[in-house]
Amino acid sequence: MSKKGAKRRPTAAGKSRRGKRPARPRLLDACRLYLFAAMGTAVLFAARMLLPKGEFWIREALEAVWALLALALPAGLCLKKLKKKGRARRLRLCPPNIAQTVLGLLAMCLYVLFADDLTLLWGAVLEGWGMTTRLAAEAFHSRWELGAGIACESVLRPLCEAGFFFIALLAAWERRGTRYGAWASAALYASLGGDLTALPARFALGLSAAMLIASTGSWPLGAFCMAFSGAAQTAAGQLRAVSLDLSRFDALGQSLGGARGLWLLALETAFLGAGFFCIVKGVCAVKPVGGTKVRPRPIEIKALGAEEVFILTAGVITAAAILLADALQMCGILP
Repeated sequence: MSKKGAKRRPTAAGKSRRGKRPARPRLLDACRLYLFAAMGTAVLFAARMLLPKGEFWIREALEAVWALLALALPAGLCLKKLKKKGRARRLRLCPPNIAQTVLGLLAMCLYVLFADDLTLLWGAVLEGWGMTTRLAAEAFHSRWELGAGIACESVLRPLCEAGFFFIALLAAWERRGTRYGAWASAALYASLGGDLTALPARFALGLSAAMLIASTGSWPLGAFCMAFSGAAQTAAGQLRAVSLDLSRFDALGQSLGGARGLWLLALETAFLGAGFFCIVKGVCAVKPVGGTKVRPRPIEIKALGAEEVFILTAGVITAAAILLADALQMCGILP
């Protein structure tokens, strides 16, 4: 065989120049993704603030574009660079079993009650500080608006958020340990909600989703539970918008029964929260598909680099500015 027709084998120098694909996203890439998503959330918040009231379809279109361009597309491009062999197992894309699905739905049903009480309690605290909370959502005026609201806010956004925060960011932050990754991804998820009133409830949902995905090895289970809770919360918000008027602290205080009612609500919230996280821990204890329990990842990185700290700080400042603008809106300073 002639040398001309022989196939060239890659040399060691060529392999080193191309480099190997990483098994999981780097922390630097995760910090960049978070900063990009925070900037997209800031643009979305400014656009919603400038829109006149009643522009439902424009607002929903902006939500869909934000979810696709600021969350789904960057996360997909980041995950595409990873090593293909064993990618589904590393990124926890395995399907759940029946027991996990049933217990997860039961946990999300309890979460809807827990989140509703927690939001009411946090709203009472905010209104005690002189803010006007938006506990009652705007009611849908037609079936088309109801369908679009459920499709965008209860299906598209939760799925994009689950993929962004609990595949890309969770896998990256797990380099500092699985528990650290769960808490970090939950905190970052809560910070980009753009709604100060829903901040504690979003953190609880993010922490439970991170625990479910990290322990069961099934991202579809966490994404399905987030979508189910989003649909249930949309329905609960519509019922509240039709039946209650909680735009002022006096109405909220009277509906809760004053100081005594607030204490009872706090106890009820603590009881529901304890039950919710107990069920989540029970789901995490169920053996996944294949019969082998998912083990926590070892700690690979103990400290962040200077570039990672700078980019992450910029993202956190952007998210804090969004929440501050929302608080100024509730105080009546911003329109």
